[in-house]
Amino acid sequence: SAAGQAACTLKRLSRLQMDRISKIVDEGRYYEALQQYKSTYFRYKLRNNPATIDLLRSGAVKLLEHKQYEGGLELGSLLVEHLVSADPAASSDSLGAVKSIAEAFSECSGAEGHQVQYLTRAIKWSKGTRESKSVGDATLHQYIAEAYLKLNNLPLAHMHFACGNDPKRFATLLRAMSSECRGEEQDLVWARAILQSLCAKNLELAVGLLEESMKTENSSLNVRSVWESRAIATANFDFLRFLVLACQKRSLKLFDKLTYEYEENIQRDPMFADYVEKIGEIFCNHPPRVKMGFPGFLNSLFGGLQ
Repeated sequence: SAAGQAACTLKRLSRLQMDRISKIVDEGRYYEALQQYKSTYFRYKLRNNPATIDLLRSGAVKLLEHKQYEGGLELGSLLVEHLVSADPAASSDSLGAVKSIAEAFSECSGAEGHQVQYLTRAIKWSKGTRESKSVGDATLHQYIAEAYLKLNNLPLAHMHFACGNDPKRFATLLRAMSSECRGEEQDLVWARAILQSLCAKNLELAVGLLEESMKTENSSLNVRSVWESRAIATANFDFLRFLVLACQKRSLKLFDKLTYEYEENIQRDPMFADYVEKIGEIFCNHPPRVKMGFPGFLNSLFGGLQ
């Protein structure tokens, strides 16, 4: 059809234009290439060219491959800004483009600051509409957690790992954190992470963390010995294990029994009661005692990222 031929022609011309700018990057004319990417983007956007997303994605990746971190950040941010209006529901195709830039950033040495700026915007967009009540895409959280880890910002790395999808990497951080705590607080490091993962609706990650915590390590970071060190720590592990089971079964009866029988464990940390309350709402249809938002660290994830 005529429409199909026109679409093919537009796609071919768009590809030729992107290839032409890519060669300018290869020649080391970075500023000129960035300006060409931007002017082409605004022209494509005005004409609703379907190649708009690919232009910004390929441009950002190309500049990052040449260690042009500011340019990569600028085009990546333009892509996210474009998707806020063009794809507010965060479709899988758009997420794929955003993740490819995140992957390119992760391979750049010394670009963590730029990477964090890009990913903060990307995660905020990936939450979708306000009604979705999502913390955003797990893979993007994983990327930003790794960036914060390299920047030695452990609190923010911890927060994003709890919304990520790699229990092994999260467990590595938790082992390091628990080894620096007093003995009576080591099990709380793991409990806090598992409860926060459940608050983030991340049941699979919570299960993975429990499994990681039971592995016998040939070092001082043997977490299993932490659970077995004191009666209160063993009870804490039992509480978490049964809580995860209640979430898997979505059992309000089991949830209510646990909150009664393990009240002493829940009271060991001032935030645990709020975490458990929210977990009951999410997984077990537990009516909240008071109308509350998301506890502690999750406020920033469901609102705007800090």
